[in-house]
Amino acid sequence: MMQESRSLKQKETLLKELFSEMRSVVVALSAGVDSSLTLAVAHDVLKEKAVAAVAISPSLSQDNVKLARRVAKLIGAELIEIETHEVEDPEYQKNNPLRCYFCKHIVYSELKKIAEQKHAFLVDGFNTDDTAETRPGMRAAKEERVRHPLFEAGLTKKDVRSLAGKYGLPNWNKAADACLSSRFLTGIPVNPRLVKRIEGLESVVRRILQLGAEHTLRVRHLGDQEARVEVNSELFPIPVRLEKKVKNVVESFGYREISFAVYRWGSASG
Repeated sequence: MMQESRSLKQKETLLKELFSEMRSVVVALSAGVDSSLTLAVAHDVLKEKAVAAVAISPSLSQDNVKLARRVAKLIGAELIEIETHEVEDPEYQKNNPLRCYFCKHIVYSELKKIAEQKHAFLVDGFNTDDTAETRPGMRAAKEERVRHPLFEAGLTKKDVRSLAGKYGLPNWNKAADACLSSRFLTGIPVNPRLVKRIEGLESVVRRILQLGAEHTLRVRHLGDQEARVEVNSELFPIPVRLEKKVKNVVESFGYREISFAVYRWGSASG
């Protein structure tokens, strides 16, 4: 209740105070608006003592890698790119409900090395609204002692977008995203080849539907030849003419059973 009673200005001030106290941070940058704002405010306070680090792997789309670079350059922050290999981990590939834990355990442990070299805190973009979701990755964050300054300052997702607009971030209205492996129905094994296929497929479908950054798109891998295309409720149903084009493209990627649905959080589980 205390966090909710604070004004956005008070939360921003507290956020800056948190960074001042930390004195040096490495921000786990994913190209999402949360981590981007974390970097922007941290750099505003700490200048060169606020560094961004992005984990490069097949699960992070090339579009998001480019966006992370763009955001860091706009902010003026140093960006460290490190290759991580979580997709190659057998436990990760099993794609059970703990996949995110195994992912974050690998990613955070690698980023932690960078933070330790710089005598800095490792921080991420976790905010207060994220507590409403089941996030196995938070267990890994706790194990690696990752700080969550947005959460500590009481910022909600709405707060984050408001401040991101104020700081002029290009992704302030970007739809929430998740790693490409989240496109695989829980229990269906993940492998790098299929992850890259999904990335290419989503890129083409997004162009066909002329979707902006604020629109959500998921192409779910439901089996060897089965896929489901999901979009925001306001875009559903997809016009027949465009649906036919999308079907043709999805079929060209090797799928034969194709369905369409409204995107809803957690739909990778069923």
